[in-house]
Amino acid sequence: MKQFELKMADMKVPKVDMSFLDESFEKLDREMEESRREENELKEIEKQLEMKHRGNVEKLLSEIVDNTSSINLMVEILQSNNVIQTEVLSLMQEILTIGTATNKEEAESKYKKVMKQITEKVGDVETAEKLLTMSKAVYHAGLAYYKIKNGG
Repeated sequence: MKQFELKMADMKVPKVDMSFLDESFEKLDREMEESRREENELKEIEKQLEMKHRGNVEKLLSEIVDNTSSINLMVEILQSNNVIQTEVLSLMQEILTIGTATNKEEAESKYKKVMKQITEKVGDVETAEKLLTMSKAVYHAGLAYYKIKNGG
């Protein structure tokens, strides 16, 4: 038997085209980069929304503080005006109706009506000023409520 001798140089090894792997890896890299970019954009949007929400909450809390200060004002007015207490109570009731308005236009109309009544009926400048401040507080509280109720 004749011995069969193989030499590596004589062997023909087929060449395999692996370029499709390079293309697949490049495509995967692009997709991952796009995904990272979208994730970063979403995080930025989330951060902006959170900051906006925090600002709205802080503003609302500030308005609540301002509006609750008008309660002290009401008590102060009632205690200092025993002579015209009935008239002051009537005006306070009118002031509170501003908060029952169902829209901004109605609130403005009631606010103007109350302001006119205060200037016509109250002779004491200090009491008038306090009632006007209370009216303004109720008016702004109503507007803030409409904004929250109507989503912004």
